Amino acid sequence: MKKIQSLKGILGLLSVIVVLFLIAIFMLFQNIKNQMEDASNLQNKIDVATRQNQYTISLQKSLQNSKADIDKVNSSILSSDGNVSFIEKFETLAKNNGLNVSIDSLSVEDIPNINSDNLTSLRVRASVEGSWTGTIVFLTNLESFPFAMRVEKFDLLNSSDNPIGLPPPTSFKQNWLSTFEIRVLEYKQN
Repeated sequence: MKKIQSLKGILGLLSVIVVLFLIAIFMLFQNIKNQMEDASNLQNKIDVATRQNQYTISLQKSLQNSKADIDKVNSSILSSDGNVSFIEKFETLAKNNGLNVSIDSLSVEDIPNINSDNLTSLRVRASVEGSWTGTIVFLTNLESFPFAMRVEKFDLLNSSDNPIGLPPPTSFKQNWLSTFEIRVLEYKQN
């Protein structure tokens, strides 16, 4: 009987040891599981932070790359106080091509079909008289001005009739009279 009792004691002790061992394994498993969840959460946060950092770097590079284009667009718009210098360049260009120039009208107008708080347009109606070549070179150079502009109307005719009263030509070469309207994009005055 002593043997049975001692066997029961050993079995009871072994049972307690096995139960404690299972509890220790379960606690170890829970600890590993929690650490894996924490590691996974940290990895997700790192991934999100990395993507945000990459996006920020990409955005900064895009802005740096676009700066030149933005500056180019801004410089192609006539400043609100640049009308006089534009007209002076316009007249100089005509004279450099051997043309007599007459500015018929200047007006600052809203841009048709566009509602803008910052932009308007300078509308120039002018006439030039001179040689065919001078007129065409003038128009070509005018269109290559570094401003956003559009030639809205252009009429070219032989000026022998002198319909708008420009000074008569000083030579017997055939002169051409061109009348046109251009619209130049400009910033509104504040």
